[in-house]
Amino acid sequence: MQKKFLLIFSALVLVFGFYGVFYAQKIPIAEGKGWDGALYVEYVQQWPDPILKKELPPYYLKRTLLPAMLHYACSVQATIQGITVQQIPEATILRYFDCFNMICLCLIFFLLYKIFIKVFAERFTSQPWWIMLWAGMNVYIMKMTFYYPALLDTFACMLGALMLYGHLNRKNYWILIAMAAGYFTHPLLFVMGAVLLLWPEAITFKRSIHSIVVWIIISLFAALFSYWLYDSYVFYPDGVRPVEERWIWLSALCTVTYLSYVLYTSALIRDGINYLFQLRWLNLIPVAILYTLLSWIVESFRNEQPGWKLSDFLHTTGYDSMQDPFIFIVAHVVYFGPGTLVLFIFADQWKEWLRQQTGGLQLVIWMMFVLMVNNESRQLIVFWPFALLLIIKIVSEWKHNYIRYIVALILIIASRFWLDMHTFANGDYFEFPAQYYFMHMGPWMSVDNYNWQAAVAFFMGVLIFRYKKELDKNEENNLAS
Repeated sequence: MQKKFLLIFSALVLVFGFYGVFYAQKIPIAEGKGWDGALYVEYVQQWPDPILKKELPPYYLKRTLLPAMLHYACSVQATIQGITVQQIPEATILRYFDCFNMICLCLIFFLLYKIFIKVFAERFTSQPWWIMLWAGMNVYIMKMTFYYPALLDTFACMLGALMLYGHLNRKNYWILIAMAAGYFTHPLLFVMGAVLLLWPEAITFKRSIHSIVVWIIISLFAALFSYWLYDSYVFYPDGVRPVEERWIWLSALCTVTYLSYVLYTSALIRDGINYLFQLRWLNLIPVAILYTLLSWIVESFRNEQPGWKLSDFLHTTGYDSMQDPFIFIVAHVVYFGPGTLVLFIFADQWKEWLRQQTGGLQLVIWMMFVLMVNNESRQLIVFWPFALLLIIKIVSEWKHNYIRYIVALILIIASRFWLDMHTFANGDYFEFPAQYYFMHMGPWMSVDNYNWQAAVAFFMGVLIFRYKKELDKNEENNLAS
């Protein structure tokens, strides 16, 4: 049964991949390369000159692994044809990105398959199609992977899945490999891997802080969050899209409330001392050695331009989170699908399960929830395999066939694989036709598109909440009987 499903599903992924490589619509900017993608294609052509000549700032230097890999792949073609890589047409190099994304997509689903078998065992084998539907039916997989292929997102997602697979199977070498590759792919991957290595065991909760102290600390954090948002508003007044002034106080309140809620519900303040005492100090050695080596490489080949600072990222995130009330939740529902709503509405059903998992897995998932105030969803793509653990934990327990059919239809529609993105050029990104693409990107989502997408997300949330109430009522009746 498992082998049959894996063969059929792999064939479907390959068919979708071939469609994406040869027939999928491409972003019209720079002839399908996009903005950053144009730089990555250039790096493929010129590698290793930009590195040896120290032409790149740290931000782009830390994103050169994939261009380097594709350069050497292109070198094979160049050698066969008796030309240089620089003479290979850019359209052909873009096709290399497409093919690499197809390979990464196959690896992502294979790793997810192994992860789900490991964690959910029979629950997965009895309903694999239903579970994989949640993993694959979203805007990121079905649309953006091949619409904007010259990005690092799919590679980063695959490394996140590899990291999770290595952690669950206690194969630290996979985590270290993903950390090293991730350092030159996505800035969060190294941090995530370090956390997984430093807390490889389940936490024994022996000590806790008094609830009054917890509330005092959360109140102080709320004040800190409020100052951070105010400073972001002052520091970054000309953001991607100006905040809605009439809603700014409500938007700021939503962000502060959300972050305070995450702090409270995670119990990290109450039980944080347990994580400190159960840290695997010996694992700091390989983490420190690897970080020192990779940092030395960057410092040796970077140019003199200042890098993208953490304070810049935090200010940008803070400002964008206030564009509209809960815009970050709306953006994630649009990009990753209704599973985002399941995470929040069914939180009481996965929190206790999560506390029984390793400390590293707990901390990475709570890191994900904190960083979800970043409304550019694609920047959180490395967390998608981790989020799926919680989503699958919930939806695999749904037994009613009628709700499965309804949700399957919603997932397929919400994936927007059917959407024509239309042609647009550099210009007003907050008007159609450019909004066919940018309405999926939180910071560039127009007010009108925020309004109707927020309304749809709210409606889906109501349906999921009503179904949760039905499940809770059935459980109470079963216990009573």
